[in-house]
Amino acid sequence: MRDGPGLLPHEPRAVQVALPNGPLRLWTPAGAEAILDKLAEAPPDPDDKMPYWADLWPSAVALAETIEVGQIDVRDRVVLELGAGLGLPSLAAARNGGRVRATDWDEDAIRYVRASAVDNQLNLLAERLDWREPETTPPAAVILLADVLYEPRNIEPVLNAIRVLLKDGGEAWLADPGRAHLPTFVAAAKEFRFAHLERTVHGLSPAPARIQLLKMIRY
Repeated sequence: MRDGPGLLPHEPRAVQVALPNGPLRLWTPAGAEAILDKLAEAPPDPDDKMPYWADLWPSAVALAETIEVGQIDVRDRVVLELGAGLGLPSLAAARNGGRVRATDWDEDAIRYVRASAVDNQLNLLAERLDWREPETTPPAAVILLADVLYEPRNIEPVLNAIRVLLKDGGEAWLADPGRAHLPTFVAAAKEFRFAHLERTVHGLSPAPARIQLLKMIRY
């Protein structure tokens, strides 16, 4: 299924995101506030899911840049993004030769990723996935995660998804702006060794953000 910008919900707009190998055109909702207003009017959601997907977070820019400069090898590898949101790292991975599957729990997010892929003439698969049920999607050699530890309840499901979905010899890359729950996540991931990088990015904001990038490899 391919979604064009004209079919997107939430007043879509296109933004140009500058990356080392040239800009990517990213479709994004005009404002997450309107989505929150609609959620407030809807029946209660037992999972209390917030529209974090609707913003381009600096961690996603940092992860995309790291792919584009070759520090994450995606060429001819199966790449899986968990909690993709608007999918910028997935788009960068597809442009750099990865066989990409972008996933998110929100179907609207998936529609935006598909529209951006079409607009940039990139081939990737975008599909809905609840990371609490990782067995429903195939494993990957590279797993990408951008700013997914914003709530403590995400720590165990995210870590379990990596355990289930990372192929032997593969690597997971987690970009994080320094969330309070990051040390708890690292401490719980005892079967992985970590390599740390840092990257300063601007994204759509003039204010720089310092992002930690953690490479996870199973012992």
